Amino acid sequence: MKILAIHSQEDSLLQDLSADWLEIVTSSAVAPYELKTLLGSTASRRWNPAFTTTVGSADVVVICGLAHGSPGAFTGFQGEILYSADPSAPISADEVRGKIVHLLSCSTAQQLAQAFLAAGCVAYIGYRDLVPIKQSTPEWLMTFLRCDATIEISLAKHRSASAAVQDAKIQFQVNGLGDLAALLLCIPADSQAVLAQTNNSEINGLATNQIASRPLPPPNTLPIATF
Repeated sequence: MKILAIHSQEDSLLQDLSADWLEIVTSSAVAPYELKTLLGSTASRRWNPAFTTTVGSADVVVICGLAHGSPGAFTGFQGEILYSADPSAPISADEVRGKIVHLLSCSTAQQLAQAFLAAGCVAYIGYRDLVPIKQSTPEWLMTFLRCDATIEISLAKHRSASAAVQDAKIQFQVNGLGDLAALLLCIPADSQAVLAQTNNSEINGLATNQIASRPLPPPNTLPIATF
């Protein structure tokens, strides 16, 4: 069973975030599930003919995306729209049916979430507004990503989708990022969806989803960026 990461890596911010995310969400961190990735040009239907087959594979149980987004769209490599809430371009049920979808992307919980659910995903996890990147320091970005990655790590421990989101919200709050916790949603809010069991009878070596609280670096004067 696989957790599939789709990262557009289309600009320097997303490249840095992707590299840090992959340092956190290793295969050992989500064991016994396997981490599979579509990065850069492979996060594209245009450049990667195997995209649909890879995403739609029956052994993919979580789709987690890291890219720019909007209320009604999630983008891939070079800004290509991979998933849209536009009724004229519906999300393929063959890709998302029975899966949990988690997008680390701006505003997609507003409209795109319902399009995923209509296509058969069992739970959608994402952000209801712009995700502000208030600091560009490595420490801040890593703390931010560790909080969000709690979702994948908790899901791998067979926490339900709604419980995994609550775990992440707690991590955001104890690390001084309560404003981001307020943006994170699970739809349905009470989703009891859990990952299918792997062939392994025992789950060993899971990374903890507890992140020690520590003071954040002082604010800098850089403009606030968003996804």
